[in-house]
Amino acid sequence: MSDAPEHTPDSFTAAFAGKVRASQPDLQVEVTGPLHLTVQHPDGGQNALSLEHPWADVRRGADPDEALEQFLATMVSAGPPKVPTGPELHAALRPVIKPIEYVRAVFDQVGAGKVPAFGFVGELYLMLVADLGQSMAVVTNAQLEEAVIEPQQALLVALQNLANSLGDVQLHGDRLRMFQAGGNYEASLLLLGSIWEQLAEKMQGAPVAVPLARDLLVFTDGGDPEAVAELRAFIARTREEGLSYAISEAILEWNGGGWRLLDAAAEDG
Repeated sequence: MSDAPEHTPDSFTAAFAGKVRASQPDLQVEVTGPLHLTVQHPDGGQNALSLEHPWADVRRGADPDEALEQFLATMVSAGPPKVPTGPELHAALRPVIKPIEYVRAVFDQVGAGKVPAFGFVGELYLMLVADLGQSMAVVTNAQLEEAVIEPQQALLVALQNLANSLGDVQLHGDRLRMFQAGGNYEASLLLLGSIWEQLAEKMQGAPVAVPLARDLLVFTDGGDPEAVAELRAFIARTREEGLSYAISEAILEWNGGGWRLLDAAAEDG
């Protein structure tokens, strides 16, 4: 470990911004929030970067300077994201679940109303991304317009693409269960109602789930109080450990046709 001072998310983000400005003077970098930045390339391409992954590495003991240098090297080699156009964009569309803080950060970067966002449940939203294989890029309204597809139709296409692209989805765990589906769209599985209809048939109560991170969707039987308590304890443990690409700690309950906030439903009841 180096003798670098202990970082906060803000100072870690500022340190990375400084590295970009020093090593890549042709790039324009803007800090949009803790662990979030925008990098503008000379050709007009733009990266919306999240430092959540290197930050999680640092929290697990990695050297901060080395983690940032490695992330910078990856960013430079990748260059700006190239979102496909026309029919290729249709095929690349995927739906992702994001917290309201992420949506606000994107709006701050590109302008409110320029990126489609759909209310999901509570403070969670659906956004559209283009799956680029090794990365993904948020899709704008302008890109959808160029591809001749309306945002609502694009969401339907993205949902169908998600269902069609799922390969070997695996379930792990006993009382607490987790999906394994490639590491990018586990949380998005909340959007495929057929999965939850089948699971509900095998449970005492309704499925309850929490999209903790992009690759971590944990669920259990809402009719088993001990299982729900175990789920809450699991959420608390992950909060202490930290997660990459975190989404939410909200526990959702399947109501037969969609999701609602479990604790809000209990209060209303």
